[in-house]
Amino acid sequence: MNCLKKYLCWGFWLTFFCSCSNISSETSGDIDIVGAMHNLSPIRLSEIADNIVYVPLETNDSCLLTPYNRVHVTEKYIIISHHSPTKPAIRVYDRYTGKYLHDIGYVSNDPWGYASYSRRVNYWVDEMAEEVYCNNWDQSLQVYGFDGKHRRKLSLLYDSLQVIGWCGNSMSFSQDTIIVYTEWAKQVPRIVTFDKGGNLLQSYSLPVRRMEGTEKSRTTLTLARDSIFGSYTVYFHYEYFDSPHCVFMAGDAPRTYTRNGNIYLKETFVDTIYTLQDGKKEPYLTFNMGEYLWPYAKRTEGADDNRLCVLYTLENDDLVYFTCGQNIYDIESENKRFFCGYYDKKKRSTRMMRGVSFEDDILHGPPFRIMGMNQAGEFYTVVQPGELLEMDTEELSPQLRKLQQSVAEDDNPIIAIAY
Repeated sequence: MNCLKKYLCWGFWLTFFCSCSNISSETSGDIDIVGAMHNLSPIRLSEIADNIVYVPLETNDSCLLTPYNRVHVTEKYIIISHHSPTKPAIRVYDRYTGKYLHDIGYVSNDPWGYASYSRRVNYWVDEMAEEVYCNNWDQSLQVYGFDGKHRRKLSLLYDSLQVIGWCGNSMSFSQDTIIVYTEWAKQVPRIVTFDKGGNLLQSYSLPVRRMEGTEKSRTTLTLARDSIFGSYTVYFHYEYFDSPHCVFMAGDAPRTYTRNGNIYLKETFVDTIYTLQDGKKEPYLTFNMGEYLWPYAKRTEGADDNRLCVLYTLENDDLVYFTCGQNIYDIESENKRFFCGYYDKKKRSTRMMRGVSFEDDILHGPPFRIMGMNQAGEFYTVVQPGELLEMDTEELSPQLRKLQQSVAEDDNPIIAIAY
């Protein structure tokens, strides 16, 4: 009888660990990468949205924007970054008219200012509280309202260390929770959650662990800058240790997101999306990688042309959007291959295509590269005026023809919102 109990116990734990495995699952999966990769075809914008609007941002001397922008679209506002060697900023525009409203705070060493780094400002948007969080010089956070006014300084501490680094998407928000991804911090990588007052709530270990090595033995080499993650400004990071191994990191690609009060986690080299609750990780959706599997144990190897990793996901009520990469360790960028696709949650079907730009078959505008998704489930991206001016007028919808005639090459960007 005792022997039988032992076998039953071992069987239970074996089943548990297999079902909760977060690394290179070989189950059939919910999201069929294998089938979609064997049937690649262009994806049109009308497959993921019914409508699209183009909002040209006001252009004048007080609100000029550089071409490389991080943007967040909310119910009422467009919040967008201005990169500058002398005066980087975060600017707020009316979502419907594109009118410039004001800046969010300012770069300064004074008690109300925030920090800048490499011509940019790191910021995170809490749509529900209508607040913007910015890095401070001491790695604490400065919090501002959407009206641009300073509200408070906030320190998020775990094991007496600040958990915020310079990673562009290391934070996300739910109604009453701050979710911090700490991969870039010096402590053990993990997800840490806080209430809006900065009080620690929960801690979750991460599926992907750093390789062994000391701070002195590790250096980071930035090899390229690209926009393969939709319009995310991304740096390819290769971290070298005492051994010749390296690990791919995508600085600005989101790791966590929230939807309907739930917290979700998706990491590179992990074929599972997890829900996080009460200190536990639970599998939510898995990717059927099949022949394209890039095992976690081989994450430092980059010579296999067929190996594919899912880089990040976004989700609304209808679908899960994702991007994938092959040959991501290849220094020659032309040898890299990137794909995007979506999983239709109602039909339980998966579509993929080569590249990351959808054809705008609604208003026949420039290719739509998804930059992000807001709490309402709307997709958005940045369109430079030159992209619209280069298009054949006869192919544009009447609405975009009118817009094409009204913009100039050096105007501020146009924000496209698909819903």
